[in-house]
Amino acid sequence: MLPSVQALSETWGVSRTVMREALSRLSTEGLITSRQGVGVFVAADLPPQRLVFANDPSNAGLISILEIRLGLEAEAAGLAALRRTPQDIADMESALRTMEACFDDGDIEKSIAADLAFHRAIWLAARNPHFGQLFEFLSQFLLNNISASRRSSASVEGRAMDAQNEHSTIFSAIRLGDSAAARAAARQHVVNTTRRLDFQLALEAATDFSA
Repeated sequence: MLPSVQALSETWGVSRTVMREALSRLSTEGLITSRQGVGVFVAADLPPQRLVFANDPSNAGLISILEIRLGLEAEAAGLAALRRTPQDIADMESALRTMEACFDDGDIEKSIAADLAFHRAIWLAARNPHFGQLFEFLSQFLLNNISASRRSSASVEGRAMDAQNEHSTIFSAIRLGDSAAARAAARQHVVNTTRRLDFQLALEAATDFSA
């Protein structure tokens, strides 16, 4: 049983109003239960904890998401090579062709959306529901990654084609059912994306310093 509101307020050095609000929030989240005439207790069956990431658009935030992607993208691609369906292949190829078309019309926003769709198709092809759910959770952060990478590539000749070739290599390995090659290609893609982003951030920092 938890101490009284008065005791908790004194322990934490806050007003009773603040403590009541904190307890109310814990109750709403299912972490504590109140028994009238008895007291407040920690819930016996705690609810599943929600995964929460701070949406950090800073340079450090972008790199931290890339570090998480390093393992997940590789494993998703490896599983996709073993479990993909004809529809999965069609979805990946469609996104790949859209990215290629964007080289001609210079539509960066469209290429970003197609890039995200390509990676979504891979994660879904892993045929693991947790990968699909995790992708939807991470998609907002992946979008920041992809957007930064695409804009970085657009500013340096040849960079966009490098990224496109990496996507094609991943796709070919998955289509051929080569799990090891798909893992290696996906991992290398994230490593190269990190290097491209690091280069762009260093370039921007140098430009800001000289200005």
